[in-house]
Amino acid sequence: MIDRPKFKEIAYEKTKKGTIPYKDVETIYSCVDLKMDGIWGVFICDKDGNWKIESRTGKIKKEGHTEREGCRGTTIIGEYMLGSHWANERGWDGRFYAYDLLQHPHYENCENDDFIDRRARLNGMFRKDTPHFMHQTMQAHVNDWKYVWDEYVEKQGYEGLVFKKYNESFKDATWARMKARAEIDYICMGFQMGGEDTKYKDTVGSIIGGLRNADGDLQAVCKVGGLTEIQRDFFKNNATYFIGMVFTAHGYCFYPSGAIRHAKFKVFRKDKDSEDCTFEQIPESYSIKASPSGKSTEAFERDHRMASSRMDDIDLRVGPLHHA
Repeated sequence: MIDRPKFKEIAYEKTKKGTIPYKDVETIYSCVDLKMDGIWGVFICDKDGNWKIESRTGKIKKEGHTEREGCRGTTIIGEYMLGSHWANERGWDGRFYAYDLLQHPHYENCENDDFIDRRARLNGMFRKDTPHFMHQTMQAHVNDWKYVWDEYVEKQGYEGLVFKKYNESFKDATWARMKARAEIDYICMGFQMGGEDTKYKDTVGSIIGGLRNADGDLQAVCKVGGLTEIQRDFFKNNATYFIGMVFTAHGYCFYPSGAIRHAKFKVFRKDKDSEDCTFEQIPESYSIKASPSGKSTEAFERDHRMASSRMDDIDLRVGPLHHA
C-alpha cells in the first residue's frame, strides 16, 4: 500500500474580478493538475504483465494482463474512475487518469526523484506503453491556473485543481487542492442515526435533505453529514423541532437528482421558506427535473439511480425518520 500525500485545501472567494484564492499559488507552486471525480488509484504491473489497481487502503479494485512490455515493472499513481456519477455521465467509467510515476524498470525507484522528472518519464510512456484504459491527467503551468479553472472547473464541471511543486520527491510532496463548491437549501425530512459499527451509532449520523418537485411534493434526495459532536446530540434530542425547517448544505458539485457530492451541513435557516427548496436550485448544466408522475426520461432515471443510491435504505412512507 502506498500512502497518499497529505493535501492542503486552498480556500477562495468569488468576486466581480473572478475567483481569488487565499494563497499566492503562482509564487508557491510550479504546476497545476486538473482534478476529476475519481478515487486515489495505484496501478502496479509486474514483469510478466499482470497488473492491478489498488485503492488508498490497498484494496484491489481491478486486475488484468497487458501485452505492452513498456509498462511492465511500473507503479503509476492516478485517479481511477469507478462508478461515480461524474464519470458515468461522460462515459469515462473504468478509465485511469495517470499523473505520477513511482517505479519504472529503466529508472528503478523514482520516488526520490523530483516531480518534474517523474512526470516527464510518465509522459514518455504514452501511448505506446500504457493500457488502453489509461489516460493522462491534464497539467498546466501554474500561471495558467485561472484559465484551467474557468474553462474546466466552472464551465465543464471538473472537481477542482491540484497544485504541485516541480522540485519535490513523492514522499515530501506538499500538494494543495482547490475544489469547486456547491451550496443548496434543503428541507429537513428527518435524521438518520449513525451506523452500528461506528462511534455515532447512538446519535445522529446525518440529516435527510429533501426538495419539492414540480407538483410541490417533497422528495428525499440527500444524506447530509459534516456534523459536530454537539450538533449530533442536539438534533437527536430535538428532532421534531427541526423537521420541516430549511437548512443549507455545501459540497463539491451538483447532481441531477438534487443531491450534492460530499454534502456537509452548514446552518439551519429561519429566513428561508420551504417552498423555495425546489429542483430549480440545480444549475441548468446539471439539471434534469424530477418527474412527479413517474414518467421521467431514461436519462434522468439512470442519473437519479447513480446519485441517489445512498437513499435506498431510507423508508419515508412511515413518516420522517428519527432513527435508522
